[in-house]
Amino acid sequence: PTPKYSVQFSATAQDKLKPFKPLRSHLFPLIEVRRLTPEGYDRDIRHFTIDLQGTKVKYNCGDTLGIYPQNHKADVLQLLRDLDLHPSDFLKIQKSDQIRRTFLPSSTTVETLFTEVLDVFGRPTRRFYSLLSRFATNPAEKAALESLLTQEGSSLLQSFLSETLTYADVLRKFPSAKPSLPFLLELIPTIKPRFYSIASSPLLHPHTIDLCVVGVNWKTPAGVQRRGQCTSYLHDLQADGHTTIRGVVTPGTMKMPTDSKAPVIMAGLGTGIAPFKAITEH
Repeated sequence: PTPKYSVQFSATAQDKLKPFKPLRSHLFPLIEVRRLTPEGYDRDIRHFTIDLQGTKVKYNCGDTLGIYPQNHKADVLQLLRDLDLHPSDFLKIQKSDQIRRTFLPSSTTVETLFTEVLDVFGRPTRRFYSLLSRFATNPAEKAALESLLTQEGSSLLQSFLSETLTYADVLRKFPSAKPSLPFLLELIPTIKPRFYSIASSPLLHPHTIDLCVVGVNWKTPAGVQRRGQCTSYLHDLQADGHTTIRGVVTPGTMKMPTDSKAPVIMAGLGTGIAPFKAITEH
């Protein structure tokens, strides 16, 4: 296939680099992190406080905060070694006329692209397997990739799903399939925000947002330990005066009745307390 992106590599920046900024998102300073559950408890629930001052962002009771996670640096650097890419190289990315709209930055570094932009540790799409098979030079690997979308290969695909294989895992599993960076930009989607119920009321906290987030981790049938991408990103953060979170406030679906005496039934998923803390404060 012909790539729909073109990429120019250079050892020095050709343009002034700007921080990567997804649509309508803001950089919010993280001003508090504390664990709510005791050490040794089977659920790691943490309280986060995010500063809104200077952003003009407002929120309503029941809204959500969409957070753009970042991939873990050690995992990114290992993947770049596997792909023979240098983290410090500067990139200039251009799309072809075939692509009407792109969320990729026009100028960035290899490390930033794989840390903040590309969802390389997300779950592959069926289209990814289909297109990756075209790059495989090893006949056995090519046949295996092609079989994944057939009845004969359904059990292999199911094992990939059970093990929660990521784009990075699949690229390592089929090393003869080495798409160039322009093709990877087309094959791998950008990181999408994860949405969390805001756990504070704007009446009580007009300039901050509280979140209550439970860490997501599990063990696959093969015994591999996996962690949720966004919750593990959040749980590694420290409120050190320098840390920021990229996010966007979006309307929630949980609205209280105008009559404060009306009975309501509340069902809590996730931590089970986040939106109800906001409603109680309100």
